[in-house]
Amino acid sequence: VSGGLASGRIQVKDFFQPHAGLNYKLGNQVELFGDFTEVTRAFVAAATSGPFATTQAGFNALLTTNKLKPETSDTYEVGAR
Repeated sequence: VSGGLASGRIQVKDFFQPHAGLNYKLGNQVELFGDFTEVTRAFVAAATSGPFATTQAGFNALLTTNKLKPETSDTYEVGAR
């Protein structure tokens, strides 16, 4: 099997990725807190994994099927300390 590494561009537009937190003191010893974060992970640009670790034809097929989506995560945290 011969061929070069895939080249091209993958664009993801997610301009709004909120991060919000709240702290509330209950006296001198106890604090309540809450946090929310939304993130999008970038695609791996290595030649050993991710969408670029394929042939050019395979990379083009990923783009044209429109099934290539970035990894996203919503994280919620609540607690007391």
